[in-house]
Amino acid sequence: MGLIIPESMYTDPVGRGHIRQLGIYSDKLIPGLKRMADAVHQHGAKIASELMYTGRETSSYITGFQPVAPSPVACKVLAGGEAPRELTKDEIKKLIDDYGEAARRSVEAGFDLVEIHVPMAISSVSSCLPLPINGRTSMEAPLRTACVFPWRSSRG
Repeated sequence: MGLIIPESMYTDPVGRGHIRQLGIYSDKLIPGLKRMADAVHQHGAKIASELMYTGRETSSYITGFQPVAPSPVACKVLAGGEAPRELTKDEIKKLIDDYGEAARRSVEAGFDLVEIHVPMAISSVSSCLPLPINGRTSMEAPLRTACVFPWRSSRG
């Protein structure tokens, strides 16, 4: 038996990582994802979804939107240096909810495993990193709160 992880799937179009990336941001996508899961199961393998929001590691060229991240610190390596807009606290809550909804969609589509990929560009861990990496001062928290993001999103 094998496990197939097709690729990371974006949980919101603003967090899309590349042009041909799979999305899991809408219930309308469940039938297509279910066909993929069913095809994998027909051959005796398991399938996992990897949920991701790219944050500062994308560009408006890919998403059609200005990147959004915990702080307006550009990623020069992956996004060509385009500065993201800083997430509001309400947007952070929505991002967490989006991961939960994407996990629900994964289960409804028949995926056997859900991986929550939280890139450093958006994770709550980044709120604990030095200011040159994060730049955000309104969200600093003890390192023990770094697990809040995956825990809350997995409860969706």
